[in-house]
Amino acid sequence: MAEQDRKQKDKKEVNRNIQFAYEQSGELTKESKEERDSEQEQDTKACRDQD
Repeated sequence: MAEQDRKQKDKKEVNRNIQFAYEQSGELTKESKEERDSEQEQDTKACRDQD
């Protein structure tokens, strides 16, 4: 279980780095930003549910 969590966390970190690179280059579309924001909300809820 912990191994799976770590992989998921790594994947999220990679995605975040990609998103950051896009933002730096100004290529991030409004839709992508909204999608990421809603994903972060879901992640936050999931974290709260686990506690």
